[in-house]
Amino acid sequence: MSFVPEFIVPFDGLSAELTQTSFALQPKLSCEWVDMGTTEEDCGAGLGLSIMSVDTDSGARFNAEYAYEKIGSVETTSVSMKLVFEF
Repeated sequence: MSFVPEFIVPFDGLSAELTQTSFALQPKLSCEWVDMGTTEEDCGAGLGLSIMSVDTDSGARFNAEYAYEKIGSVETTSVSMKLVFEF
């Protein structure tokens, strides 16, 4: 189970719904239960960062994300980038 609020900061002064470029911060609190004969449970925290940009002329969208999470002794890190052109 996770709780992940997202805080969006527009770079162009527009609202989060209308912005063309924005930065997002996602703090994360997680707990997990594993039942494989014995029940184990751990809780932890993490952080996600992303930047999103839309070119209104071409419709191209760019998104880059970084995420880190630590639950118990397990650490997870991920990085992704996506560029979308629609035609």
